[in-house]
Amino acid sequence: MLIVYECVSNLGGFRNMVDKRTALENLDLILLCLDEIVDGGIVLETEGREIAEKVSGHGSEGASSAEQTLVNALTQAREHLAKSLLM
Repeated sequence: MLIVYECVSNLGGFRNMVDKRTALENLDLILLCLDEIVDGGIVLETEGREIAEKVSGHGSEGASSAEQTLVNALTQAREHLAKSLLM
């Protein structure tokens, strides 16, 4: 669980402080962190900073258009979910 906390703390929106509202607003990024850490019960990655870079997109300079489309869709879904949860 420490890896998950480290990864989430390193994401841009959290600024090294995780609270309930920010966690809800960035739930998609948290779930992507969990997906990067564990796959099928097997731990794949343990470096929080590397996971945060992968999830936030800062580590992928040569992202394809399909990946960019997916990132845009996830961003819109996150915004919609945050609005519906906070209302």
